[in-house]
Amino acid sequence: MKKWKISSEIVYLMGTVILALATAMLTAADFGLSMVVAPAYIVSLKFDFLTFGQAEYIVQGLLFVVFCMVVIVVSLLLFHKIEGIGPGTVVLAGCNGMLIGWYGKWFDRKFEAEPTWKRLAGKFEL
Repeated sequence: MKKWKISSEIVYLMGTVILALATAMLTAADFGLSMVVAPAYIVSLKFDFLTFGQAEYIVQGLLFVVFCMVVIVVSLLLFHKIEGIGPGTVVLAGCNGMLIGWYGKWFDRKFEAEPTWKRLAGKFEL
């Protein structure tokens, strides 16, 4: 079977866009969040002046800086050069929060997620 050829950059871009859309949809469904975006959601609830996307941007930025420092130290100790931080890491750290905020606003304007099973939904409320 012949495989289709597709640009890896397009696959990366599609993955980033779909990930941000999925995060906004999970938030709208109010069935809880993954461990990855939960800290940003909690920060956005705590500080009224931050949207979920802005909080995600800040949390991702802080984690990015911390992980970069850890990767640099470990890489220098083990390999005597810096390994593991590519341009994709930098792009995703910069764009993910912005995309989640945009999708969240778009989803809130277009849809209202209402649970069908209210008893089940009550178990997932924050």
